[in-house]
Amino acid sequence: MMLHCASQSEKCFLDSDCRSLMLCPSQCGESNQTCVFECFYSYENQISDNFMKCAITDHACITLAPPKPPVICKRPTQVVKNFSLDMLEGSWYTVKGLNPMYDCYDCEITRFAQNMSKSIVNAIEKFQVHTTKGTTVMRYVNETATVSDQQDVSVLNYTSLQMGLYMITERRILDVGENGEYLFMYYCGFISNDYHTEGAAIFSKTPQLSSESWTRIQKVGSSFGFDMYKFCSPKPDNCIA
Repeated sequence: MMLHCASQSEKCFLDSDCRSLMLCPSQCGESNQTCVFECFYSYENQISDNFMKCAITDHACITLAPPKPPVICKRPTQVVKNFSLDMLEGSWYTVKGLNPMYDCYDCEITRFAQNMSKSIVNAIEKFQVHTTKGTTVMRYVNETATVSDQQDVSVLNYTSLQMGLYMITERRILDVGENGEYLFMYYCGFISNDYHTEGAAIFSKTPQLSSESWTRIQKVGSSFGFDMYKFCSPKPDNCIA
């Protein structure tokens, strides 16, 4: 640690939020990864980002304990047909989510903008975090989505640097509303070789799904083996897209 990250370690030690970020996960237990990410999001700042990037991403001085039980992704083999990247353009509310670590934050909104390259989409995700300190803060994540197969643009490969952690995620679009009003996405990602994540989310152009859309989504989700009653419903109140 002192060989590669001495400066970042010192700054973290002198910063109260960075120190809290390092200590908070010890209260979560081995299997509560949601608690761990709540700690990260509660105390994250530029100092902690720099420390974690150096100590975890760049030099592996610290390793993240993988989820228990381990996550084994079960990717759906079928994806939606006749999808184009143009359909992603604009702002989308996360109205339903399966994984509380990523998909259940209030006011979770993602804005997609297609790059000059027809195979790259830039995404800015913002969401509210109710911190362990009793405050509410907005967090932002910049992501890049690329298409590896121009014949099948419904499979997207995301990369991002979140809290100093390099994340790679494959997202598969399972269904699209008849008028493009919602997207049903599955994802599988990883932070390290033994730390995987999996989940699904419903993106909507509006803060609320229509009853017709939700009925259709439930049928589609059930056909893929999802228990739709396990999906959370983030609060969209007073959110600005």
